[in-house]
Amino acid sequence: MHGIGPLIAGCAYLAIATGQGSVVVCEGAGMRTFYSARYIDWSFKLQPLLGLAMMAMHSWMRRGATATP
Repeated sequence: MHGIGPLIAGCAYLAIATGQGSVVVCEGAGMRTFYSARYIDWSFKLQPLLGLAMMAMHSWMRRGATATP
C-alpha cells in the first residue's frame, strides 16, 4: 500500500523526463513549459493527507459540540 506513492511519483517524473508529461504554453512573446504530470502526482499524494486532516477535524468539531461547560 505504501509503495503506490513512490510508484506514481516515479512514473510521473519518468513521463516528464521523456517529454510526455509536459505541455508547451505560449505566454506573451515567449514559450513556457507546464509540467502537468507533476500536479497529477501531487494530487494523488495529497489525497490521503486530506482524508486524515478531515477525519481529525471531524473529531475535534464533534467533541466541541458535545462538551458541557
